[in-house]
Amino acid sequence: MSEFRTELIKRIENDGAIPVSQFMGEAIAHYYQNQTPFGTKGDFITAPEISQMFGELVGLWCVDIWIKLGKPTALHLIECGAGRGTMMADMLRATKALPAFHDTLSVHLVETSMSLMVEQKQTLEGYDVMWHESMDQIPLSAPFILIGNEFLDALPIDQYQFHKGAWHKRLVGVDGGKLVFTTSEDKVEVSHYGQEGDVIEISPARDAFVADVAAKLKQQSGAALFIDYGHHKSAVGDTLQAVKDHEPVDVLTFAGEADITAHVDFESIAQEAQEKGCNVPPVAAQGAFLQALGITQRAEALARSANEAQINDIQTALVRLTAAKEMGVLFKALAITSDENIRPSGV
Repeated sequence: MSEFRTELIKRIENDGAIPVSQFMGEAIAHYYQNQTPFGTKGDFITAPEISQMFGELVGLWCVDIWIKLGKPTALHLIECGAGRGTMMADMLRATKALPAFHDTLSVHLVETSMSLMVEQKQTLEGYDVMWHESMDQIPLSAPFILIGNEFLDALPIDQYQFHKGAWHKRLVGVDGGKLVFTTSEDKVEVSHYGQEGDVIEISPARDAFVADVAAKLKQQSGAALFIDYGHHKSAVGDTLQAVKDHEPVDVLTFAGEADITAHVDFESIAQEAQEKGCNVPPVAAQGAFLQALGITQRAEALARSANEAQINDIQTALVRLTAAKEMGVLFKALAITSDENIRPSGV
């Protein structure tokens, strides 16, 4: 048993069960400070690691937003949860041919993991980048574009379970020296119809983050793009999951050693942004979004100067990123703009 789980079990035995959100937050923080999450040697691979095409197209999406903003002479380009810095590197390389765009940029990465920050600095060597532990540390003094790829899914969620005619908050407790899911004795008021055993998820942390970004967009103008897996409409279901060595594992058994995430409720975060006065186009499936941005044409261009093995890799990546049975439908793109006249591409 890992040191993290041992300490957590002792604490719960002494102080009592904790909410799922607290468990998830602590487990994720420990994981990202102590594990190597990304790549073939890590636990999972994100879209930017699958192909350079992903980051290149997101970079061009940012250029298009900059143009629609009126080509401001100063622009903050922000990425939250940048992994190893792969996507930002691809974004900056793909847009390098537009010096007017690059000359406007101040690049910011929001990162809490020191180990990932070290990797990001290596990947982005040669670029002028600033690092921050939170959005509030960024001195926003101009329009900004914020990108979050597989960022929102790692923000903690609360779960509520319907039992004997009422909703109860789901907790993580201890039974027989092992972490287990349990529920609070107190009933909780939830504005959702339930049947025995139903689980619903609410993420105050996720909603608050998007609301804060939206409020800042209204102040400074700009756009945000979130790409993640999740559902269009709020719905019943337990989506808490863990991945280790590219395989699903038990959330509690591997706490602190596996990547723990939950599906993003895109309806909820869209409402948060709209309530701040931002424009939120309909959510798009990742496959449709990338196709609209020209991923097929980009794949063809790359293939023209590639050998047979490289062509196969390009086609495999294209399918993985866009096919319905791969990442094309489960993953979705949500754009938020400060003004309804700023119409983002691809959505």
